[in-house]
Parts: sequence; structure tokens; C-alpha cells
Amino acid sequence: MSDALTDGRRFRILAVDNDVNRENLVLVAAHHYQAKGVPETIVSANGPEFTSIAILK
Repeated sequence: MSDALTDGRRFRILAVDNDVNRENLVLVAAHHYQAKGVPETIVSANGPEFTSIAILK
């Protein structure tokens, strides 16, 4: 997730969810994240905004 502060600075929130009981395990907000590796899997909602070819690849 991402949003912007009133002064225009953007920030992102990393949400780690439990799919079984739909509980947020961790929410971490930061102005930037540095990748430390490639995830094994990515799970996203099945809404129409997530059905692009880029996500499917």
C-alpha cells in the first residue's frame, strides 16, 4: 500500500497477512524499502486491477 503525507512525501506500508483468519500480522511503514532478495510467491487480490499481464508473469 502507498500514500502521501500532506507535504507530498510518499510512503509505503508493507502488510503481512494471515490468509486463513484474514489477520494482519505485521504493518511496517517506511519512505523506502530496499530489496534483499526475490520472494518465493506473491499473493494479491483477484480484483480487475490485478489481472494485468505483468502480474501474471
